[in-house]
Amino acid sequence: TVPSRSGYPFKGWATSISSTTAAYQPGDTFSLNQNTTLYAVWTKNPEIYTITYNANGGSGAPGNQTKTYGTALTLSSTKPTPPTGKTFKCWNTKSDGSGTNYNPGASYSGNAALTLYAIYSPITYTVSYNANGGSGAPGNQTKTYGVSLTLSSTKPTRTGYTFKGWATTSGASTASYQPGGSYTANAGTVLYAVWQIDTYTVSYDANGGSGAPASQTKTYGVDLTLSSTVPVRDKYKFLGWSTSATATTATYYAGGLYTANAATKLYAVWQEINYDFSVSDLVITPASVYQYENVSVNFKMDSWDKYNPYSDIPVTVYLNGTQVYSSKVNFAAYGVNYVAFNLNVGALEGMQTIEDVKKSQYKG
Repeated sequence: TVPSRSGYPFKGWATSISSTTAAYQPGDTFSLNQNTTLYAVWTKNPEIYTITYNANGGSGAPGNQTKTYGTALTLSSTKPTPPTGKTFKCWNTKSDGSGTNYNPGASYSGNAALTLYAIYSPITYTVSYNANGGSGAPGNQTKTYGVSLTLSSTKPTRTGYTFKGWATTSGASTASYQPGGSYTANAGTVLYAVWQIDTYTVSYDANGGSGAPASQTKTYGVDLTLSSTVPVRDKYKFLGWSTSATATTATYYAGGLYTANAATKLYAVWQEINYDFSVSDLVITPASVYQYENVSVNFKMDSWDKYNPYSDIPVTVYLNGTQVYSSKVNFAAYGVNYVAFNLNVGALEGMQTIEDVKKSQYKG
């Protein structure tokens, strides 16, 4: 049996309490035939303990240190070089990190030899998201060195824009990453949402006519000037465009603005042309002329349409089946027009009767 004394090594046994050398060791033979008290002999210097460092897969561990009994030791501030992809975390009394942790430069006051093992953590990187003008960006994610990160499947939103994916620059027009895709770079990054402004197709339907304009593209938030091309339809007047094929009034007009942020088909709105004109008050002067002279022909034309004006209405005058005058006239709504022209007289003598049909009308 070996006795103990904190901080002093046991040297053996002596017969004097003041002895500095031992006469007996534990397990020796005692041969004197007398009562004897054996006194423990202790080393006068305090105990010294060795502190060693183990890089534990890394390199560059500090050299050993000496710890004196009862005196605190400041551990080395040197940090080992970690294995690739890891970072030094602390020292631990167990190689798997399950013991007591010590930081470089910390104080060790234990009176015992110690081996400290380097403990490492995988290097991690932060991947953050920027909605880049939109809203609803995912929260940050942590990427571990050498391990692929599955990007968040959350998609941000932005009114009038379509989300195309993520890029590492805010001004990118094409996406480098997609929601739910893999991020493999061993680096932190900010991913910016890539947006494409929404566009809408505005198409035209002549709706029984012909010559409808080609389709146009409307950009979100930008007014579209509608085509100035006007379709045609025999015996119908084009009023404008509507989103309904059965509309009788126009919502949009050629060359007008389309402001809605939506695709649409515009149908031509037609009004059947129904001319209602009369010819009256025919006056020919003079009433009697000589050969090779001329007469002045005058008559009145009325439009009986109280609501619509008309333009380029053809007027043709026939005498004995021969056309003697032709022109075009314009009418205001419920308007009146006067026609006057000269008619040459030939060489033959005789009587020619010219008369109008009162209140005659042309429809269609």
